Amino acid sequence: MKWLRNLLAAPRTPRYGAESDGVDPIDWKQLEDRLFDLAIREIDAFAKKHAGESFYGLAFDCDSESGEILVCLNTRDGQAEVARRFEGHPQMYRGKSATEIAAELEWDVGGWKYHAINLGSRRWEGGWGAVQAQVTNATNTYLNSRNASAHRRLREDFIAMASRAVLRLAHDEGVVSLRKDPAFRVLCTDRAEGPDEGFARLARMAESGG
Repeated sequence: MKWLRNLLAAPRTPRYGAESDGVDPIDWKQLEDRLFDLAIREIDAFAKKHAGESFYGLAFDCDSESGEILVCLNTRDGQAEVARRFEGHPQMYRGKSATEIAAELEWDVGGWKYHAINLGSRRWEGGWGAVQAQVTNATNTYLNSRNASAHRRLREDFIAMASRAVLRLAHDEGVVSLRKDPAFRVLCTDRAEGPDEGFARLARMAESGG
């Protein structure tokens, strides 16, 4: 009856990140360093091609369930251009001026002039593809096993990692080649979040030292 005793025995406490079979612990500091280095390379290459433009914002547009991170930049001219296209929209912006619309769209990164500058980059795919596969595998495993707490913690840890990386970019000399407006800011958001949530997280992390 040894098999029955084994079956009824209380399971051992699993390691963090391994609540379900097939999920290994994730080294978030290692991923943060990798993300930081890859982003600097992409931004530097982009800046050399856009030396005549000045940018008010840098954002990480993240999907914490798939591990995807899109590096985004915008200029005031790009912001105004999008606002002009929406001016007079019968459902969304009726009665609003281009200036009012621009203020609403300032941190709508999905509509930024330079959304996802890293998309299609072989350098980025080679350095971040394995991370996306790891995060996607963990997400699928937790969803299939209905481990809601592990799934939630995975998403929280991922976006915290990406937020730390973007804070480092905000002050690092590695992006000195990028022309920045005096009020230049950075943002990091998950797909289900708005900019206010992202800014609040960054403020908490900056205040606490990460």
